[in-house]
This record gives sequence, C-alpha cells and structure tokens, in this order.
Amino acid sequence: MKRRQTVQKQKILEAAVGKGKHLTAEDIAGKTGIPQATVYRNLNQLCEEGMIQKLILNHVNVYDGNPNPHDHFVCIRCGRIIDLDCMDQKLIRKTEMDLDVRILRSFTVCEGICRRCGTEEEKQWN
Repeated sequence: MKRRQTVQKQKILEAAVGKGKHLTAEDIAGKTGIPQATVYRNLNQLCEEGMIQKLILNHVNVYDGNPNPHDHFVCIRCGRIIDLDCMDQKLIRKTEMDLDVRILRSFTVCEGICRRCGTEEEKQWN
C-alpha cells in the first residue's frame, strides 16, 4: 500500500536524513515542532519504506538517516554515534552460502571511547 506524502512526513524526513544523523523521535519532534505521536507514526512508516532505519542503542530507539547498510561506533562516555563501513561483507556472504540463507539486514555496534572523550594517553592514538 502506497502511503501519501504529507507535509509533516516530509519535514520529519528532512530532519532525519543526512550523513551521520542519529536522532531520537524526541529530537525530531523538537526540531520540527510536530507532536511526538505524529513523529513516531511517520518514523515507523519511513522505516517500513526503507527511507531511514531504526537502531536500538542502549535501550533507546535512534533513527538513522542513512538507510544503506553500515555499522556503528558508540562512545560509552558521551554517547556519540559514528557511522562505519560494513565490517565484513565477505563473512556475511560466506555465512549465506554455508547456511543457504539470504541475510537481509545486518549491523554491528562497536562500543568504545571516542578521541574527544579519551584521556591524555588515549589521545596519542595513531
């Protein structure tokens, strides 16, 4: 079923889409002035339509403006989320062949400390 493109849905999409954007529904409601219930409903539709993707990080729904397959790094100190290239597409393809399955979606979340949050010793990373 094709859903209509409302002005509110377009504003939500514009707020959510973009390189490196990882926002909660509350963030989007605050940016757009659209009621949270409407934001949630439209975000779910946009996920179903493949325009954005929903991640659950630290028990919080985060909407990722990049619908293409990719992995994430999450800083355990500040919560910053950084997009990563898919870690190992060869392993995914091998798993598909070994198990005779088709993997439709996969993502890895790496947790650690970002350079901004690191100690002086950690800031010496290469």
